[in-house]
Amino acid sequence: MLKSGLILTLVLLLTGCASARQLQAEAEILTPAGSSLEGIEAHEVDEPQNFRSEDVVLYLPFPANMGVIRAGEEELKTLIMAPAITAGSQIDIIPLALFLLTDSGAEEKILLSVPADPSIQVIKSPTLEQLNSNYPGVIDILTIWLTNHKGGGLVTVNSVADEREAAAYLREFLRE
Repeated sequence: MLKSGLILTLVLLLTGCASARQLQAEAEILTPAGSSLEGIEAHEVDEPQNFRSEDVVLYLPFPANMGVIRAGEEELKTLIMAPAITAGSQIDIIPLALFLLTDSGAEEKILLSVPADPSIQVIKSPTLEQLNSNYPGVIDILTIWLTNHKGGGLVTVNSVADEREAAAYLREFLRE
């Protein structure tokens, strides 16, 4: 009886953990972490040139990789917390949180994610609560960056939803 109870508990724990982290989506990297050039691939900057002001982030460089998840004609931006990944690369991600913001008067959502591949995960927290506990200040840093990277007053972060809401939104987005 004790043995079957332990097995049942182990199965429930494993399936519970798997379901919380199971939802994955493929994202294309647009801007590597550490870059100040939004959406411009590294090979394009080999020679000095003049960039349009909308190509250059006039603030701190991207604190995470900026990617996009596509569903038909729609795109969902995602900040992927990982070492810098080459623009144009495809990577499977796991949702961790969802930033709800206003950008120049329009509502926008940006997914916060981690790579599905554990070998390139720099953040080892599967929930927003654990992220806040294990990596204090990350959400604050990203909020400050999102609020200021286009210049003051253009972007407002209204709230940050947890991994359950992020996963639900991603599921809904992928169905459209």
